[in-house]
Amino acid sequence: DLFRPDDQREYEAVQLAIQKTRCMPNGHLRLKLIRLVYWDRSHTVDGAGLAVGYQSAQARRINGQFIRLVAKNLGFHSEDDTPEP
Repeated sequence: DLFRPDDQREYEAVQLAIQKTRCMPNGHLRLKLIRLVYWDRSHTVDGAGLAVGYQSAQARRINGQFIRLVAKNLGFHSEDDTPEP
């Protein structure tokens, strides 16, 4: 196995969040923001937002939505608390 069970669960939760985010309006921009912050680690949330054309408040909202999707996929966050895009 490539991952320990907990790591596999986290990987699958993130992958599902990526798939759902890709289908949202401006999904490609949302995922670029997430990539710059979490994978590249080259930007803050505000900086990544500016890099893709979002103001700070919108970048923070998009980041929060992604984090909540991952949390929901891990069973830590209820569906009712996840805002619409």
